[in-house]
Amino acid sequence: MLAAFIASLLLTTTTVSAHGFTRGFRVEGSAFDNGPDPGVDTPHGPIRQVTTADPVTDVTSDDIVCGPGASDLGAPRSYPIENGAKMFFTWAGKTKDLPWEHEFGPILTYLASCNGRCNGFDATKAEWYKIDELGQKNGGKSNEWFQADIRRNPEVTVSLPNNIPDGEYLLRHEIIVLNSAGKPGGAQFYPSCTQIKVQGAPTNAGLPPKFRSVSFPGAYKADDAGILVPDVRLPISSKETISNI
Repeated sequence: MLAAFIASLLLTTTTVSAHGFTRGFRVEGSAFDNGPDPGVDTPHGPIRQVTTADPVTDVTSDDIVCGPGASDLGAPRSYPIENGAKMFFTWAGKTKDLPWEHEFGPILTYLASCNGRCNGFDATKAEWYKIDELGQKNGGKSNEWFQADIRRNPEVTVSLPNNIPDGEYLLRHEIIVLNSAGKPGGAQFYPSCTQIKVQGAPTNAGLPPKFRSVSFPGAYKADDAGILVPDVRLPISSKETISNI
């Protein structure tokens, strides 16, 4: 009884103090790009600036696309990147100096063409394709999430597909915190958008067919399996994940 009460108390405390954002981005072999603090710095670099490090909890809000206040605002530049390159997203807590605190929930990355320049492109109009997902370890047979690793090492590694046509794109990199996901609206979303300029496309380059794309808002529902999760401390079966989104 006492152990259960303490665990519940810690979970509640984490939920109240939840904050986080993508504070940096780099490509393997290139310099680290330090992103802007939420609502403080003058926007610079390729990461679209969020107005706050608070989570998004309404999946129907435009903020679900790129984070609070960032969906229709462009970043000053797009980061040049070769097809197939490794990318590194660095996460922080409420400010750049504070670590990421959470451990339960998936890490997802989507890609969308800006159909031209990304600066000024409205991300709510994008067609998104998932290119990466990290959930529970051992294929969902473990109750340990990859997200917990960010508490020790703030970088998340994602590889860009090697057949993307040249052009400017948005990367929607997101962490979903499931600590309070036992009820609809309890999941906390931390999406961010980074602008990239892809080059070096192979002759057979091409995006997946449109029927495989999703839109934000719209891709998530508050009661979707993997967003509504009764107990994140238990292994989650493939039918209970958001892998199909």
